[in-house]
Amino acid sequence: MSVDRGFVAEIIETGAGAFAGYAASDLLERQSSGEEADRTGAFAPWKDHFAYLLEELAAAIRAGRVELFSRHLKWRQGSLEARRFDTTTGRDALFVLRETLSRELPPDARSLANEYIVLAIDELDRGGSSPEQGLTADTENGALALRFLEKILEGDRRGAIRVILSAVDAGSDPRNVYTDVLLKVQEEVGRMWHADEIMIGEEHFGTETVRNTMAILAHRYAPDTTDGPTVLSAAVQGNAHDMGVRAVADFFEMEGFKSVCIGSDVPPLDLAQAVNAFGADLVSLSVAMPTQLKACERAIATIRELDQARRVKILVGGRVFRETPDLWKQYDADGFAEGPREAIAKARELLAG
Repeated sequence: MSVDRGFVAEIIETGAGAFAGYAASDLLERQSSGEEADRTGAFAPWKDHFAYLLEELAAAIRAGRVELFSRHLKWRQGSLEARRFDTTTGRDALFVLRETLSRELPPDARSLANEYIVLAIDELDRGGSSPEQGLTADTENGALALRFLEKILEGDRRGAIRVILSAVDAGSDPRNVYTDVLLKVQEEVGRMWHADEIMIGEEHFGTETVRNTMAILAHRYAPDTTDGPTVLSAAVQGNAHDMGVRAVADFFEMEGFKSVCIGSDVPPLDLAQAVNAFGADLVSLSVAMPTQLKACERAIATIRELDQARRVKILVGGRVFRETPDLWKQYDADGFAEGPREAIAKARELLAG
């Protein structure tokens, strides 16, 4: 008899606080050679760590994709290694979590959770994840991205913006600048923070500079009139990252669509109401992390419920869908787009059908 994955995920999410506390206590008990004060001070961080793992585990189980959990573990281990933490303890924590869930969950849920954790540990032990690559000057836009990044790292926001505007004024296609320069630099800034090459303040400054530059380009190169179909772009609830959403919305506007961007972290009901309020013909949703898939599912279901007469087209994108082929088909979406250019092409296809 098959196990209801949604039911198991709900059990884990509901009991996450208690399970995380039990696992933190068990792990610290194994490390009992330290002073009691040290173990007491370590309890809260470890409980938070286990709560985060449980959230990711529940999301992977609900989606039926163990790779979502193992990919998160690899990312987290890479971050810890970059910051010179002992990753052995982090691996031990997974075994402790498995033991805790084996003790606390009902039998059917226990077996599924154990399966996912064991498979994720095996994948982690095998390694094989290719290292992220930084920017290179092999192309004209690659060299432009490096000049832009250099100004960011110098703390020169105005200089960074001038680099981009000068390139576009000299003939560079603003669309190419978006995809091959601005979004690539944003990815590189994130990679550098992940690898502990820059501080969080530098990462924030870089993100704000990219966002400011995009706003200037969007205003300068938008057409005088936008009388095409209406596209509403948003990041689902829980997704605080709006850079990709804004890039997609700007592309739609530059292509003559009426583009309405309502930003990040939008609750399902508010999103559905905005679809009706703006008369959207197509909705573009961004989902970054596996833990946001539940919100994506709710958002689409709510839109469908409030928009039964027209059945607005729904396009999804974001990192979690890019990294997991065909995952989008599980969420009643009409299509998937890997990036802004693909979003335009897919939107035309869906709206023509």
